[in-house]
This record gives sequence, structure tokens and C-alpha cells, in this order.
Amino acid sequence: MDRNKMIEEIEKLLFKQAEFGRVYKFNIDYFEKTVRLVVLGVSGRQIEKTMILFEQVLSLYMCQFDEAKGVRLNELGYGDDALLSEIGYHPDGFGKIKLERIDLKSNLIKENVADTNFYFQLNDKDYFFLEANRLVINDKEFNNLLMFKNDI
Repeated sequence: MDRNKMIEEIEKLLFKQAEFGRVYKFNIDYFEKTVRLVVLGVSGRQIEKTMILFEQVLSLYMCQFDEAKGVRLNELGYGDDALLSEIGYHPDGFGKIKLERIDLKSNLIKENVADTNFYFQLNDKDYFFLEANRLVINDKEFNNLLMFKNDI
């Protein structure tokens, strides 16, 4: 599949199958290097379930902006809704996300940078940026996504 058709298909599937759906399951598996979303949506009178699996995840960055008010992902109770309010694929990346951390040995602030090519947002408040080489939407697989990132 050529690069432009693949990009178009991923973006169309993410929007059609997942955006504005309710996140039923959300799992980050650090050992397997995967992030899994199971999203429920309504099509006509039927409930559709979409499984999105990011595999070969190289980096994952989660953030919450202080100015956003309301229930945060880490404050949700059992049965509370998590709306997948936005999801997207950017094959050329978003640039680099600057991360700052304190090195406990030297007490100095160290900067790291992380590439990303996917993002999603829950409840218009919690943001997730990740870099993944493989994506599965239901049974449709997209491989070698990082190869396309450098193929400009």
C-alpha cells in the first residue's frame, strides 16, 4: 500500500471507528510495549466495539493541563464515562515533546525529548502522545509506520 493511501486509511478508520466513542477498556502494558483502547460507539441502533492496539511503542507521554476543569482520567469511578474526544495519526510526527525531570543523583533538571506519531485525548482533558511502529484497528493491521515517518 502506498504511503498516502495508508495515511488516509488510518485517519479515516480512527475517525469513523473511534473518535467520540466511549472508552470501555484502556490498558498500557509496559512489558509488551503496547497500548490498547476498546471503544464503544453507536451506529444506527447498534453498539459497535472497536479495538485499537498500538504495538512496538517506543515512547509514551501523558499529560493533564492544569487549566482544564472537571473529572480527570485518574479520578474516574467505576462506570464513569471516558469519551475519546480526539484521536489522530501524524506520520511525520508532532516534532519532539520536551520532557523535564529531576535527576535524583545530581538534583539537576535534565531534559529528554520524545518523538510521537499518534495522540488521543480523553474527556477533552487528558492527553496521550505516543510513538508506535504498528497499529491494529479491529483486524486491520498497519506495519512499519516509523519507516514512513523518515520517508519524506
